[in-house]
Amino acid sequence: MKKKKTIITILILALFMTGCTPKYQMTIDGEKIREKVTFTLDSLKTNSQGDDHETDIENTSYYAYKEQTEATLYQKKIVKSGDKNILTLTYDHDVENFKNALALQYFKYPVYVNTKDYIFIKLQGGLLKGMENRLTSEGAEVSITTDNRVLQNNADRVDGNTYIWKITKYNAQTKEILFQASKITKQVSTPSKGNSIILLVLVVGIAGGTTFLLWYFGQKFIQRRL
Repeated sequence: MKKKKTIITILILALFMTGCTPKYQMTIDGEKIREKVTFTLDSLKTNSQGDDHETDIENTSYYAYKEQTEATLYQKKIVKSGDKNILTLTYDHDVENFKNALALQYFKYPVYVNTKDYIFIKLQGGLLKGMENRLTSEGAEVSITTDNRVLQNNADRVDGNTYIWKITKYNAQTKEILFQASKITKQVSTPSKGNSIILLVLVVGIAGGTTFLLWYFGQKFIQRRL
């Protein structure tokens, strides 16, 4: 049991490193959940374990689940941008397996339910204690994107089909994230067969009427000239 706690704690401290700006993005697509975590870092070396031990991010492996295997490794990408380093971690989960993802453990009381009809996520009680001290003044951003029909949410703002929450030092211990989406995608309205026929008749009628009027007034004009 102690080993399990150590793995989770080290992962969380390694991800929410002091002085970084994290952005957590989740995309629900069919039976898959794509997880993307982005960090803007001043340095690729950090004392993420809270002591004098430096962690070399370039040579560190990050895992999406407590089982540390090749199959649970995040895909890691590091890009230099000016004097900053952009660290991106991505992982594709099956919707059923996501209930065991370490990302849910950032919150004190995570709830994740996957049924044949919907996906329900409720992250309660705020972040684990102490994590707010690792956030910059910009805080952290959590977002969920889906083309599915959204049944309920408490997002701070919505941008198209993306639902966004902002976590700061001041609300980190109380912030709650609530999201429920149907397994059914949003329906794009298209004209029915009956409406299409009516529309076609109207177009033909208007075109025919316009042609007749042009012919009629053309004949009148010719008669006057004669």
